[in-house]
Amino acid sequence: MEQKSHDDSFVRHPKMALNSRAEVGESTYRIGVDPELPFSLMSPDLQTIPGKKWVQLVTRCQKIPWRHNGFSMPEGIPDYRQAVAKTLKEHRGIVCDYQQVVAVSNIRQGLALCAQLLFEPGDEIAVENPGYQVHHNLLRFYGLKLIPIPVTDNGLDLTTLFSLEKPPKAVLVAPNNQFPTTAVMSENSRKALEEWANLKNCWIIEDDYDGHISHEKYPSPSIAVFDPLWTNTIHLGSFSKSIYPGFKLGYMVMNRSLVKAFAGARLFSDRQCCENHEVVLANFINEGNFESHLRKLRNTLNSRRNVLLAELEKNLTIFGKWKVPKNGGHICFEFYQSIDDVTLSAFLKQKYRIVCRPLSPQYLTNDKKFGFILGFSGFSEEALIRAVGVLKKGIVDFIQNTPSYSQILPY
Repeated sequence: MEQKSHDDSFVRHPKMALNSRAEVGESTYRIGVDPELPFSLMSPDLQTIPGKKWVQLVTRCQKIPWRHNGFSMPEGIPDYRQAVAKTLKEHRGIVCDYQQVVAVSNIRQGLALCAQLLFEPGDEIAVENPGYQVHHNLLRFYGLKLIPIPVTDNGLDLTTLFSLEKPPKAVLVAPNNQFPTTAVMSENSRKALEEWANLKNCWIIEDDYDGHISHEKYPSPSIAVFDPLWTNTIHLGSFSKSIYPGFKLGYMVMNRSLVKAFAGARLFSDRQCCENHEVVLANFINEGNFESHLRKLRNTLNSRRNVLLAELEKNLTIFGKWKVPKNGGHICFEFYQSIDDVTLSAFLKQKYRIVCRPLSPQYLTNDKKFGFILGFSGFSEEALIRAVGVLKKGIVDFIQNTPSYSQILPY
């Protein structure tokens, strides 16, 4: 069988078919990677990446290029694991021994290891609805059944979760900055979730993807704080938001008795993280540079957030609403009325060169909301002001040329 490819050539398919998981992989591939255009969620810029101190550490590490380039332990080098434990205590209130830390390339890899080692195919996992589409697909890829739990202004709806007739094997939750809604779970709710999960013998997989990026003076503590013995909590984090998007280095924190199994499972995939990166980041943290970098980063992102909020207030209140994010680098814009956000997103990208990730595909159920996930971390204040003007112009253009939406315009 032959099929025409994107470059007009013909691809001959093998006689044997892929297994049932292949469609999940292909559908995830179709989500694509956002180009570095306004409102992209992961777009680096010179103001937010580490500066001179980082370059000095990289240069120092490369002076003897064959060092830190051999095989190392899959759980990470001790210096890196100690540095992670240090920064988690300082910024997330988590008390852990470095021997509870496992280095991973990113949160996604950590979640994949959880799916492989904690569950059997067919097990039920409670997830946020809406939630991160790629993580939903990842859990499906490993044969797990998703139980969608609504998200309220206080994050995961615990009333719905606690009323389930049969408790799930695990709960995947992003309490610090729920994606995409930006809801933050209260401290009391975090404690209640941990107590319930412990009572029901249910794992909590805490996705702390924006853990280092807070616009609040006193960020909420991690759920792991309420599980000091690490009986049922796995904490996942990454440095891609605080260093730069292409920096593939993250961590898992777990009960120490689990570390050998998780580290061993890494040997079946990419074996280990880049030791050079581990050395540089460990030194960056231990020499106090990460702390000063975070202060600068938070000030920059707070300013950009405020500019974007002000521009949305000026230009887009006629179309939708949004919440003020307490953490992270994106805003969730929700249309008042049902608009095909997937088609509109493609229209804006093609004609107006802005990237507005659609909200509706993040839902697992039919009771969807429609809107955009607007990133601001990688763009200057001036770029955001221009981009909001372009966004308004693009929305008006789309509505005016779509007869079924003509009643939406107030003028």
